[in-house]
Amino acid sequence: MDNIKVRNHLEEVLRSDAFAKAGRQARLLRYIVEKSLTGSIDDLKEYTIALEVFDRTADYDPKQESTVRVEASKLRARLERYYEAAGPAAIRIEIPKGGYVARFVEQQPGAAPAVSRRRLLLGGAAMGGMAAAAAVVLRHRVEAPTPPVILVAGETASRGGFTDDAAQLLHRLANELGFLRIPVIQAKDLDQLKTQSQGAAYCVTAMAGRCWEDASRLRLMAELREVSYDFRVWSSSWDAAQGGSEQQARDAAASIARQLQGIQRAGQPSETRKNALAAYRRALGAVRPYKDFTLQTTEEKQGRTRIEVLMEGARLLEEAARIDPTFVEPLAQLAWVYRLTMEYDRGMLARASQTANRALRLDPASVAGNFVCGYLGLLEEWDIGAAEAAMRKCIERSAFHVEAYRFYADAAAIRGRAKEALTVIAKPLSVMPRSKILRFAATTTLLHAGRGQEAEELARESLRWEPDWPVARWMLGRALEAQGRTREAEGEFRSIFQLDPKSQRFAAALAHLWAESGGPRQYGRSMEILRSAGMEKTAPSLVGLVEARCGDRGKALDWMERAEREHDHNLPYSVVDPHFAGLRSLERGERIYRRFAG
Repeated sequence: MDNIKVRNHLEEVLRSDAFAKAGRQARLLRYIVEKSLTGSIDDLKEYTIALEVFDRTADYDPKQESTVRVEASKLRARLERYYEAAGPAAIRIEIPKGGYVARFVEQQPGAAPAVSRRRLLLGGAAMGGMAAAAAVVLRHRVEAPTPPVILVAGETASRGGFTDDAAQLLHRLANELGFLRIPVIQAKDLDQLKTQSQGAAYCVTAMAGRCWEDASRLRLMAELREVSYDFRVWSSSWDAAQGGSEQQARDAAASIARQLQGIQRAGQPSETRKNALAAYRRALGAVRPYKDFTLQTTEEKQGRTRIEVLMEGARLLEEAARIDPTFVEPLAQLAWVYRLTMEYDRGMLARASQTANRALRLDPASVAGNFVCGYLGLLEEWDIGAAEAAMRKCIERSAFHVEAYRFYADAAAIRGRAKEALTVIAKPLSVMPRSKILRFAATTTLLHAGRGQEAEELARESLRWEPDWPVARWMLGRALEAQGRTREAEGEFRSIFQLDPKSQRFAAALAHLWAESGGPRQYGRSMEILRSAGMEKTAPSLVGLVEARCGDRGKALDWMERAEREHDHNLPYSVVDPHFAGLRSLERGERIYRRFAG
């Protein structure tokens, strides 16, 4: 929008009867509008406003004095009264609750004013982890009583901390959406969104940050979802040099608007789909779909969801699929529940695979369907190529499905494509740099790509942000080991193993490090720690790696073949471990390697 038009409109407002004698609020309005127009949103904080607008001294304490909050509330009410009295205007100034950044809505001649409570919490307020969130709702139309919604979120942390330029990019995106006549309400999460958006059907999540692989560029990503059951419909990303963020925001807003226009033509769900949705939601309440084991404690990994709970979830999902056979999500989630029941009955693998493929026949691009097929391909069916392709389809439609990136990276690294996987992981890591799953995936993929020093930097950064996360210390140990700094690596592995001696990951890290130096003593120490963690029974391939490094290669292959027979989930990862390399000179070793990495 033309800044000159906004300033001219501001003067009209300030000359009106509503503001002629409102000195404090008029001064506040002018300050907010000018700072918003120039992008100086860092100045739109309660403390700064108190000093620069209301002449408070440097010892002003917002906790003790509420001057700014009170005056801002009065200003919002006065603006409402002004627009109600003045009637339709070409431009409307709004100051959303929860912040002090102005929004400028350009209205067509004769258009009714936007509903006042539909406001924007601009993405410039950066918070730790996932930052500010807001929702944008299209005004109701006769032909679309449940309008689409836009959720503008802002993970604005770069690898070095929060960035003003990423926050301003989200601010520009929000304003561009406003120019496209998309009014705004505030929402913190999807549950709150459902309540406040009056049954709106779709949302778009948008995030911004500096490109992980090139900090001189900005990245904006957006994803379209169906609100009621979190179905992922579309995603895209836009990169630009820091000076090109205005065009970047315009491009993103135009793409989002096109997607929403297509959705509005789709209309409301049928009664059949609504009935199926009711059963589907009850099922999700009984069984939460996913939890990446990277973030689980040993106790969580060893614990099982009770079979009665799984069967109740399966029953509800089967009911939803029966009510509406074209509803993809119940089938995909049902496949996942069947996968969980494999902890009790390995024979459920076939049912899980068949159900996931039924979902993909309905929608070949289904995010949930591809995720389940990819997971089964990687860890159950050992079809690594199919797993890589399925996870890639999943993340092509869903930019923020972080679990899919983790398994895609694993499959790609096993097949020798770690460098390609890094370029894929870099996109979401740019806008969600504090995601533990993405950091784990990026660090391990860097190690597969032979970039140990970069893996060390990322692991140390993870520890700065999450000092109590033991997996970050394990990643650091692996990175140090890859650079030949075995003594430092041993110190890291010892510290986490002492904290969680039941962890097979931590025990294996220490055992394999000891095996590096070879010799009977180290071989004995390594085998003892593996036995103490129960890996001779549950993870034979990890035992085989110790044998391969400092024991007997024939025995090592015996362990690997046993891992193959007993379906050790660690085997696909073991064949690309450096300790396995010596086994490839033998026919049995090359056969096992080709099964996964060929």
